[in-house]
Amino acid sequence: MNSRVLLFPLVLSAVAGAATALQSAANGALGTVLGSPAIAALWSFGSGLAIVTVIVLCSARSRQAMGRLYRGLWRREFSLVLSLGGVVGAFLVAVQAFVVPHLGVALSTIAIIAGNVTAANVVDWIGFGPGRARRPAAGRLAGSVLIIAAVVVSSGHRLGDGEGGLWLAALPFAAGFAMAFQQAANGRVRAFCGDAMTTTFNNFFVGTAALAGLVGIMLLAGHRPSGDLPGLADWWMLTGGALGVGFIAVAAAIVAQLGVLLMGLGNVFGQLFASLAMDAVIPHVGATVTWWTVAGVLLALVGMVIASLPGGRRRGGGRRMLPLDE
Repeated sequence: MNSRVLLFPLVLSAVAGAATALQSAANGALGTVLGSPAIAALWSFGSGLAIVTVIVLCSARSRQAMGRLYRGLWRREFSLVLSLGGVVGAFLVAVQAFVVPHLGVALSTIAIIAGNVTAANVVDWIGFGPGRARRPAAGRLAGSVLIIAAVVVSSGHRLGDGEGGLWLAALPFAAGFAMAFQQAANGRVRAFCGDAMTTTFNNFFVGTAALAGLVGIMLLAGHRPSGDLPGLADWWMLTGGALGVGFIAVAAAIVAQLGVLLMGLGNVFGQLFASLAMDAVIPHVGATVTWWTVAGVLLALVGMVIASLPGGRRRGGGRRMLPLDE
């Protein structure tokens, strides 16, 4: 394909990646202002659910796919466990709201990517996703190690500053690790119902329900938000849900042109470099950009490029996936 034809979708991919970094910043800042990361996460998921609900209701294909999915769950033709990926998304958004004010967007993003790429090796090995089981390629393993090293480089020098840099980074790493299983489960949900937007709706619905339950328990236990609602000047803090939906829409529009590999690299490029800029300029995100942070971002980008190189042999004698949907 002509490089000029690819340029525009590549730019869109990077912009979408930057939007996910802004989502992290918005959720983290909102959690700080409200004094409750859980309520900030609930707002992000709830607003995203409202947007996706309108989209699904306006699409006959999505409405039909939703009927197939929920009939399949009711008749036990599809595993309930695989439909609960939104819980992982809720965990990720809550982690963003909690750790970004302490670690900044850049380090949080690197840690999420590190966990995601690491777990992707496991997902491929055991055949959890909709494709065949594969042995992890040497390049992907090497890239995973480099990205984990990037977390250490970005945060290791902060271990003694009272912020708990490297240890606090374990939370977004765990969220990124769980995301790989969520993404694989979403692939199987989409394969069953035949519609990406229905899968997205299901994720937002489950995640919103999980966060609403968590916030309800916290309120009953006497935990109240310690801050105030953001003012008009801080409107951007309320955009987390819309940014998440926007990322999904852009990805769906350009993946056929770019393929998963190029789109993923564009996303990561946008995420990493936008996160550096946000740590430097956005209020309520308290990390200072240092040369350690810059080095970690560059190392993570190199690791992601290496991890994305094609490779990996199929294994398992044609077995396509773990039989969790029986």
